[in-house]
Amino acid sequence: MQLGMCGFGELTSYSDASVGFASSAQKLAEFKELAKTTEAVGLDVFGVGEHHRKEFAISAPPVLLAALAEHTTRIRLASVLTVLASDDPVRVLEQFATLDALSGGRAELHVGRDAFPEAFTLFGHRLADDDDLLEEKLRLILLLQRPAKVTWTGKWRAALREASITPRPSPGLPIGVTAGRNPGSVDLAARFAVPLTILVRTGHWQSYVPYVQRYRQRFAARPAGKSRRHVTLLVPAHIAASSERATKQAARCYGATHAEPSPADGLLRGGPMIVGNPAEVIEQLLHLYSIFQPQRILLELGRGNMPIADVIQAVELLGDKVAGVVRQELQGHGDS
Repeated sequence: MQLGMCGFGELTSYSDASVGFASSAQKLAEFKELAKTTEAVGLDVFGVGEHHRKEFAISAPPVLLAALAEHTTRIRLASVLTVLASDDPVRVLEQFATLDALSGGRAELHVGRDAFPEAFTLFGHRLADDDDLLEEKLRLILLLQRPAKVTWTGKWRAALREASITPRPSPGLPIGVTAGRNPGSVDLAARFAVPLTILVRTGHWQSYVPYVQRYRQRFAARPAGKSRRHVTLLVPAHIAASSERATKQAARCYGATHAEPSPADGLLRGGPMIVGNPAEVIEQLLHLYSIFQPQRILLELGRGNMPIADVIQAVELLGDKVAGVVRQELQGHGDS
């Protein structure tokens, strides 16, 4: 199982108004340090996600990831959420094909829905059309990834005739779907036989199980092919040297509803967040694996405009104290 970190570049604290907004320039510069640290401690993936609100710094994932490619040599560089429904699929694929070439084949593109209306109104679309937009544009982007020229007609953009793009995307460029507890997005990933990322936000771990099962069952029902089911969990998290410190830091920047233990399940079992010292985080990751058997878990570190020093320490602990133990424990587990 792969481990990594991701972030959406949040600029304000959830629960401490005195923190105020960070600047976008400051936040984007911090991502360079985080990507270098992620690689230095031996993690597998660095991901970023897209929003179009004043609370977030990242509206153009491929631009940021291209900058991070200059500071790294090994880790996968993933957009964990590209809002394809409000963008042009031809341009999106060109951007990620360029990123893939610049990074030596390390780019990944995962598309999904955005619950915020700005991602649609800024580009002349309606949030109500999200489902149709995403399905049509994902279908086209997967056609364009093939080596043959594409002739295509759809509802939401101009038709294409004998079209190809430059640079040519690699057939190995991963393209997947990111979903929360949304059966439509889950079915879309299974129908197109692409990887699924489950974006964990609210509720308990078990509330996400039906969606992972739904994906695997519908994927398995497809005719046999070369594609493999691939599930990623994207989970809010924080790690510190002590449990008390981890909980205190997380409550300040994530909000107490995420960081405080639930009466029924306790901090280690309830979700929807991983918090604790390295030993506790190991236990929680192994618990998640026992529930979902994912191929990858990405920890969303630094949420709520957490101070960069605390985030870097969390990444270091994840790589130095957690990842090796988890990999050793899971050695011998195959694809589910």
